[in-house]
Amino acid sequence: MERKPLVINEVEKKDRPHTSVSLKQTVESYLQKVGPFSANAPFRRRWNLLVFVFVLWNAVTVPLRFGFQDLWTRSQVLFYVIDYIGDIVFILDILLNFRTSFMRHGLVVEDSKEIAVHYLKTWFILDFLAFFPVDLASFKVWTHAVLRLPKLLRLFRVMEYFSVWELHTKNHHILLFLQLAGGICLLSHWICCMYIVFSRSEHFSDDWTPDPDIVDGGFGSLYLFAIMWGVRVVTGVGGKEEPPETPLEMGYMLIIAFLVLFIVAALIGSVVDLVANMNARSEEFRKKMAHINLFMKNKDLPQELRDRIRKYYFHLWSRQGGMDDESILEELPARLRTEISLQINGAIISKVPFFKDSNPGFISALVGYLKPEIYAPGELVVREGDVGHEMYFISQGTVDVVVNNTVVANLGEGAFFGEISLLIEATRTASIRASDYCDLFVLRKRDLDKVLKLFPEQKARIVQMAEMRITSDSLRIQIKKDSLFTTVSQEFMTELIKCFHPKVVQANEFFYHYGNHSDSMFFLGVGSMEILSKDEKQLQVITTGTFQPGVFFGDFDFVNEADRSQSARALTRCTACVLSREDYEELLAKFPKDVAAIQQLTQVKQKQSQIFKQGSSKGKSMAKISSISLAKANAMNNKAMAVDWAKQVELLKDDGDMKALSKEDMIVAFNAINELQGKLLHKMGSS
Repeated sequence: MERKPLVINEVEKKDRPHTSVSLKQTVESYLQKVGPFSANAPFRRRWNLLVFVFVLWNAVTVPLRFGFQDLWTRSQVLFYVIDYIGDIVFILDILLNFRTSFMRHGLVVEDSKEIAVHYLKTWFILDFLAFFPVDLASFKVWTHAVLRLPKLLRLFRVMEYFSVWELHTKNHHILLFLQLAGGICLLSHWICCMYIVFSRSEHFSDDWTPDPDIVDGGFGSLYLFAIMWGVRVVTGVGGKEEPPETPLEMGYMLIIAFLVLFIVAALIGSVVDLVANMNARSEEFRKKMAHINLFMKNKDLPQELRDRIRKYYFHLWSRQGGMDDESILEELPARLRTEISLQINGAIISKVPFFKDSNPGFISALVGYLKPEIYAPGELVVREGDVGHEMYFISQGTVDVVVNNTVVANLGEGAFFGEISLLIEATRTASIRASDYCDLFVLRKRDLDKVLKLFPEQKARIVQMAEMRITSDSLRIQIKKDSLFTTVSQEFMTELIKCFHPKVVQANEFFYHYGNHSDSMFFLGVGSMEILSKDEKQLQVITTGTFQPGVFFGDFDFVNEADRSQSARALTRCTACVLSREDYEELLAKFPKDVAAIQQLTQVKQKQSQIFKQGSSKGKSMAKISSISLAKANAMNNKAMAVDWAKQVELLKDDGDMKALSKEDMIVAFNAINELQGKLLHKMGSS
C-alpha cells in the first residue's frame, strides 16, 4: 500500500523553505512600501493628533473613576468601548514608530534596522508599558482604574507631539497658550478627583470635605464643587479652603503643596514666554517706527512725505508681520533658496514668452536673481522715455500703464512688463504707475547676462525671440506711417499686421536678387541692410542705399508686380517681417472697400519707381532723388512735411552730385517730381 500521506509530507517539507523565503520577501516589500515615515510628514502629524486624543481621554477618565465610581457604573459600556479603541490605536502607534525616521547629527536616518534599534532604546519600553493590557485582569471599578494607571505614561510623549506641531504652525503663541491652559485644567482635574477620593474615605464627615447637600446633589454639583476647590488650590484664587483635620487630609495637602510649588513655577515661566512671544514683534516694530519718526523730524521732512513713509512701513508690517524675508532666505542653503524661489516665482517667470519652454536648469538659475520691491500708490515704477535695464513681475497689487499722461491699461497679479529692456538698450515706451500697494519682483539685465553665459543655447533662442518681438512691435508703429496704407480702415490694418511673418537673415545673405519675381515686401526690424543696383553702362553693381531698422523695402516692385530692379543684402544679422503676395491678395479680397484707396496710393509708388529706374545708373545722385520722392509720399497728410519736401527739391538742383546727370535725365526726373508735387498740393488744398 502506497503511503501517499508520507509522500505529501515530503513534498510539503521541500516547499517549506521556499514558502518562508517568499513570506520574508513579502514582508520586506510591504515595509518598503509603507515607510519609512518622516516624523514631520502630514500623515504622521495627524496620527499623533489621534494618539493625543486617546492619551487625553485616559488622563481625564482614569482619575475620574477613582473619585466618581457611580459615574463609571452607569456608563461602563461606553467607557470600555472607548478604552479599547484607544488601546488598539496605541499598539498601531508602536508599529508605526518602528517605521518612523529620526534625526541623528542633523541627518535623517531611514534605515529600518537603525530605526528599530533607536526606538527600542528610547520610547519603546514606556509605550509598551502604557499599552500592555493588565487592566483585563479585573473589571471591578476601583481595581480596573488602578490597573489602567500605566496608560498615563503616554503623557511623557505629549511634549514631543507639541514640539513637532510647533514647527508647522505660524501661531506659535496660540499653541503655547493651549499647553498652558490645558496643563492648569488637567492638574486641577486630578487634584479635584483625588480630593473626592480622600473625602469619601473620610465619609464626608468634617469641614474639609464637601457638605452633605452637595454630595447628595449628584455628579454635577459634586464635580463642580471639587473642581473649584482644585483650581483654588492651584491658583490661590477664589478664597481660602478649609484646613485639613485628619492625618490623611494633612498628608494629601502636603503632597499637593510640594507638587503645586514646582508646577506653578513652570506655569509662570510659560506665561512669561507666552507674553514675550506675543509682543516681541510688535515691540520691535514700535521701536523701529520710533527711530523712523526721529529721523524724519531731524531731517525736517514735509508732513505729506512723512505720512507716505509711515503708510509704507505699516503696509510692510501688515504684509510680513515684522519678518525680514531676505534674512531668512540668506540663512538657507543655495539649493533650498532656489526651490523656494521656484515655488514662489517659477509659474510667473514661465509666462514670459522669452522664457517659456526653457531649460528647467535655466529657470532655476534665473529665479534666484529675482529681488522683491514694494511700491506705494501713485509711485512710478518706470518712467516713459527712460532707458530701461530691468523687467518686473507683479506678485500682488495692480499698476496703471500710462502713455502721454493717459492710462491705457491696467496690469494685475501675475502680469509682467519691461521684458524688452533685458535684451536691448531701449527707452521705455510707457510709464508704469502703482495704483495701490504693489509687491513686485525685479529681474535686472546684468543678472540675466550672468545666467545666459552659463546657458549659451538659451541665449541664442531668447535673442532671436526678442528680435522678432521688437520687429513686430516696430512694424505695428511704422506700418501706420507707410504711404501705401495711410488711408485704409483699422480692421484692414489689424489683419495686415497679422499677415507679416518673421524672417531671420544672416550677414551677407540676400533678401532677394536683381531680376527675381517680386513676390514679397519686407520690413526691417533689427540689423542693417543695403540696396544694390546694376550699372548697365559700367557693368558693375553699386550700393544705392543703406537702411537701418524701421523701414520698408522691396515695396516698389511688390506693388507694381514687377521683377526686382535691385538686390537687397544684409550687412549684419537681420530680423525682418515679410508680407507675401499670396497673403496680400487674400487680404484685399476680404476688404474690397480698401482696394481703391490702396490703388490710388500705389500710383505714387509707381512714379517713385519710374524715377528710380530712369536714373538708377547715375548712382548716388538718383538715390537722393528717390529718397526725396519717398519723403514726399510720406508727406501725403502733412502740409509742413510737404513744404519741407519742396525745399529739399530746390536744394537738390544745386547739389554737386547732379553734375553726373545729363540734361535729359534732369528733365525727366524733375518733371516726374513736380508732377507728384502738384497732385499732392492740389489734394491737400481741396481737403
